[in-house]
Amino acid sequence: TGATRSSGSRLRGAGIGLTNIRQRLQHLYGEAGNLELEQISPAGTRAILTLPQLIGVDA
Repeated sequence: TGATRSSGSRLRGAGIGLTNIRQRLQHLYGEAGNLELEQISPAGTRAILTLPQLIGVDA
């Protein structure tokens, strides 16, 4: 499955891919970047990706 329940309906991904994404977000955006998984009852999962708004940054 790759995800484990951490508190309430929030899930903490334990798979290599999810860990990699979280590490990359941390490296690029610090605490402002985040990936959360949320269990949707009765079935399903919601992924919430949080990124900072960067203004005036060249790509």
